[in-house]
Amino acid sequence: MPEIIIIAGASGSGKSFLARHMPILEEGVELVKKLSTRKPREYEVETPSDTDLDFVEEEKVLACDYRYVYADAIYGVKKSRLTKVLRAGRSPLLIVRDSNTIGKIKADFPGQVFVAYVRSTLDYKALQVVLKQQGLSEISADERLRRDELDLQQFLNFRDIYNSVIANDYNPDNFVAQFRSELGKFRLRSVTLPNYAFLIMAFDKEMDETHQAIIQAPRLSNCPYIHIERIDAIRGDYHIYEQIISCIRKSEFIIADLTLEKPNVYFELGYARGIGKEVLSLARKGSKLHFDIQGVRTDFYSGPIDAQNQVIKYIEARS
Repeated sequence: MPEIIIIAGASGSGKSFLARHMPILEEGVELVKKLSTRKPREYEVETPSDTDLDFVEEEKVLACDYRYVYADAIYGVKKSRLTKVLRAGRSPLLIVRDSNTIGKIKADFPGQVFVAYVRSTLDYKALQVVLKQQGLSEISADERLRRDELDLQQFLNFRDIYNSVIANDYNPDNFVAQFRSELGKFRLRSVTLPNYAFLIMAFDKEMDETHQAIIQAPRLSNCPYIHIERIDAIRGDYHIYEQIISCIRKSEFIIADLTLEKPNVYFELGYARGIGKEVLSLARKGSKLHFDIQGVRTDFYSGPIDAQNQVIKYIEARS
């Protein structure tokens, strides 16, 4: 499932650097430009692709769902713009310098927003040199210090909405690696849905009876509230691979039937174990287990009813 990526922090902290480079380095990331009433700086006129802003009239910014005022200018982005990118299976990335606005976006897209606060490790004099190199030296030192303090105070007051703090030591490789690592951790997060189990198995007619037997197991047990679901039961318009990954992430536990030795089943099982999910592995008697899971417990069944009974035994034991 793609996520919304938000970068926050003071001027000179490296926000724009990440905004330019992450769509290149991280597959599926797309920069979403905010609308702004601010006047473009000289470098933004010369190389407009290097900025995360579209400079427009005030009416257009005021029509945005998410907007805020910073340094006497208005900034905004439409919810529909973020939704469009997500529906295309991509991760929208944007810079936001207002914690209340970040909170609104997170409320509208629960569990789907990664927010990084970027902080410079340079002392003030060294940072002034960097800002001059970036064409940002027209702002006075006192004003820069004031803005930096406001940004830091916002971060401290709204700490719970930020997922990570990224320290920029102005070594590009270190900076990017740190950001990608934190984003990777967020993507591997486990937001568990209680009593939900995802069923991984081959899509084949000879497995239909076993499929039905397994998903009906909870209602025949003392745990009828448990919901076992296979991907084909989910209705709607979605990318199958990303929906499967989402279902694995939110599962309280996984049931994996290894019968027929399908590669996609092994991949999904590996992903589930890789993010620490509890797994009940099953296989029809006579199935060949590949070497990489031969040391992992797998319960063999003789037929659909036997498979169902093993699932019942498992869910009752863990309840």
